[in-house]
Amino acid sequence: MKWRCLAFGVFFLGCGEVAVTSPDPMIHETSGAALELLYFVQSPTGRTLFGGLKGSISDPTAAWSFRSELGEDHPVSASASGAFELEIEDSERGTFHRGETPIAEFLRRDVAVARERAVWPPIGGAGSVPNDLVFVGQGPEARLVLVRSGDHAVSVFDLERGLDADLGLRLPEQVRSTGPIGAQPWFGAALSDGERIVVTAFLQHRAYLIHVPSLSVEAELRVESTVVLEPPMSLPYAIDLDGSGSSRTEVSRYAPRCPQGVAVSGDHVFVAYSGFVAPRLSPTRPPVYLPGVLARFSISDLAAAPKIAVLPLLNPQAVTFDSARGRVLVTASGVLDTSPELTPITMGGVMLVDPDTMTIEETFELPDFAPGSALIAGDSLWVSSLVSPTVRWVPLGGGSGGEIRLNDERVDSVFRLVELQGGLIGAPSFNTDRLHFIDPESKQLDPSPFFGPLSLGPGRPIFDGLQVLARRPGRAGVDFAGPDLFALSGIASRVVPVEFRKVLGP
Repeated sequence: MKWRCLAFGVFFLGCGEVAVTSPDPMIHETSGAALELLYFVQSPTGRTLFGGLKGSISDPTAAWSFRSELGEDHPVSASASGAFELEIEDSERGTFHRGETPIAEFLRRDVAVARERAVWPPIGGAGSVPNDLVFVGQGPEARLVLVRSGDHAVSVFDLERGLDADLGLRLPEQVRSTGPIGAQPWFGAALSDGERIVVTAFLQHRAYLIHVPSLSVEAELRVESTVVLEPPMSLPYAIDLDGSGSSRTEVSRYAPRCPQGVAVSGDHVFVAYSGFVAPRLSPTRPPVYLPGVLARFSISDLAAAPKIAVLPLLNPQAVTFDSARGRVLVTASGVLDTSPELTPITMGGVMLVDPDTMTIEETFELPDFAPGSALIAGDSLWVSSLVSPTVRWVPLGGGSGGEIRLNDERVDSVFRLVELQGGLIGAPSFNTDRLHFIDPESKQLDPSPFFGPLSLGPGRPIFDGLQVLARRPGRAGVDFAGPDLFALSGIASRVVPVEFRKVLGP
């Protein structure tokens, strides 16, 4: 379970160069090449490089070349993934060619200046305890939806003005014997219809299906059945689990509780219930979790009982669907204790689930790591940590993996990895407010053309708490102009737009 913190302070902007906030011009479509994935930069060491990320060249049979202003031709030979990189003589401009046909002119960019200009000024405020950002829909109709647990609400977030006061929905309260309970929405996932989103309600043990254009609740997704444990599970102390007034030290049957992660694939919605019962209450009352549950709901048949799977690892955090392999990835941190500092006290890892049978096909255990999210890239499983500035990779075919450390922080959190253009992985650091890039093929941190992270906040000592990122649907510069990534900072409660076109493209 994510912890909460509040910070107060004053953030002063420096008097240096003002960031460029006008979007780069649109790129014309080119057969066989993705111009928005090409780059022409001067590295920190002074090298001039012309290259392309994964997918930049889709037609390797064509005669691609880069002609510098000095008149020299540099043939482009891309890898099987469409990536390449050339070192060019000291040239400030050049033209990308297909055969003898000039395609686009490139001006050399200083990479440090380009990284700075890629980060736009923050947009407005993000409300009370923002948890998630989700794009709903495609193209010009795409809406950015903000999920907030502090006021139990979701809101449409305007890409220029921020929160729209008229476009918000406070989720309904649930009445219990102890009084009304707010939803505390956690994460969201968009449906393919471009109009609906599913949001998990942590405190109410359910999820809500929301129609975004009308900002109305269409349905509640609940698990009505109970989970049977054989043998029963012993609790560290007597607890009243269901509010009946009866405490017990053993559990043989329970209802899934406290959902966090959610993912959508076609007609199916996958919701992971963390099983959270209580944090550490005293030296003799440690944190308590029941076994996590993954539930699969059918949008076309909401009356049907969901199919569930009891998870072997405790405290599932994130759920993602890998469309290439047709598998659900459930990331579990294990139980996290806050005494004396945030520490995993049970095994964490990632579970690969067959979405049809809901069977757990493979479990990747990661001790003392507290996994926060996972994705598959480059034939490896990539996993972030909630307690350290590290990202681990594990080969799916077996063998030893490795670890990439983002910074020198003793404790940090990488809440959620995100797939970026060109096959890169984005890894946000909570404590330093830096967005790092990982090449999953070369296992390189902050490779060309970035050569470093993006600064999305001040970092220590008054950090903003960089948390999650939402990637705008479509191809930047081809389908739209302007920012293509929006970063949410939880402590500062703000959204920062990022335009990669300041680094990539002509």
